[in-house]
Amino acid sequence: MRKLVILFFFFLLVHTSGAEITEHLEYTYYSANIDSKSSINAALKASSPVKKEGHLFYGDTEWHLKWKFRWKKFADGNYKISNATVEVTGNIILPKLSGSPTPTQEKKFEKFFSALRVHELGHYTLAKEAAVELEKQILALPEMSTGKDLNSAANGIGYQKIKELKEKQKQYDAETGHGKTQGAWING
Repeated sequence: MRKLVILFFFFLLVHTSGAEITEHLEYTYYSANIDSKSSINAALKASSPVKKEGHLFYGDTEWHLKWKFRWKKFADGNYKISNATVEVTGNIILPKLSGSPTPTQEKKFEKFFSALRVHELGHYTLAKEAAVELEKQILALPEMSTGKDLNSAANGIGYQKIKELKEKQKQYDAETGHGKTQGAWING
């Protein structure tokens, strides 16, 4: 698999007290070798590295959420979150035509590629939304009597947010037919 990586750094600072969300999105492209006698679908099937749960896909979005927080101790002995940082990272895997496609094949592929990219960006957008929600929920935690309790509560929110995000990702794919309803479908 030939890998071409284009890095996009986006830094979104959420201007609330002690809050910061950072983003890092990367694109990885795999080559789908085609000639005038082969179909785009066959070229994609032969070259896609994306296999999940026994199925082959032509694109994918891998995402990760990472959170950090600080707390402070007040004079009354209680603890409160004073700062939270959430980082969302993503890697979108997409095909790139190689070989000698015809102009018709190139046009058909570009239409498919644009729709697939929109679909995969939808997955990344869900991760960004989860990062914002996670940051807000950690900062909204009430004062607690121990730092250990506060750590447990904040991390519990993070792990729950990841669980919810996985479900939202599945729901998004179910609603869009893995991008089919968005035009990310090719037969030929």
